[in-house]
Amino acid sequence: MTAVANAYRRSRHRRRARAAARNAARVAAVGGLALVPLACGNNDAEILSGARDRVDPTTVSTAAPSATATTAPRTSTTTTPGRGATTATTSPYALPTGSPLNITFTYAMAGSGVPKNPYVAVWVENSSGQLVKTVSLWYQQGRGTQWLRDLRAWFTKSGGQIPTVGTGASRSPGQYTVSWDGTDATGAPAPKGDYTIWVEAARERGPYQTTSGLVRAVGTPISVVLPDNGELTGLSASTVA
Repeated sequence: MTAVANAYRRSRHRRRARAAARNAARVAAVGGLALVPLACGNNDAEILSGARDRVDPTTVSTAAPSATATTAPRTSTTTTPGRGATTATTSPYALPTGSPLNITFTYAMAGSGVPKNPYVAVWVENSSGQLVKTVSLWYQQGRGTQWLRDLRAWFTKSGGQIPTVGTGASRSPGQYTVSWDGTDATGAPAPKGDYTIWVEAARERGPYQTTSGLVRAVGTPISVVLPDNGELTGLSASTVA
């Protein structure tokens, strides 16, 4: 009986060994892990335990490292207006382009006083009453600056500052035209708006007079008449058509 039992166990052991070998072959074909048959143990538990615990390192497949995804750098996009887009621009000039404001007046000596050529000042003020620019200043050159205070209105506004442009010697009676180019004392374009044109004349021990007129300088043609006053007559301010 013992011999029969031993033969049965050997036969079962061989079947299990062949089954393990077939399984190992299949696993190796797909790159998996193969169980290596162990030497025959005394019983089934020992055989199976050994098969689970031992792995043939030559059959372990190592997966290739996955490629690292490369992210393209972000780029900023600038939106450019289409060709049809336009940028609104506004001309800063108060006067029409290329057209100065001509200020015309006549000085006719009358009345008492020393018959000397008068001091004359022509200037422009803004709507706040501030001096924008002295257009012309006529006075006796040399020592004559001490009597510039006789041009009381201009002297108060300007502080007696003699401009570098537009000054000259006093002139005899007659009709004259001086021009404002639409800039301020620094040469910058004066903004559009309302301005006051002033003309002042003072003669030694003689008549003193001022006259003024409002002009709206918004880049369009200008033509206004200033009121007469004493020895100042025929006053007007206009741009060239």
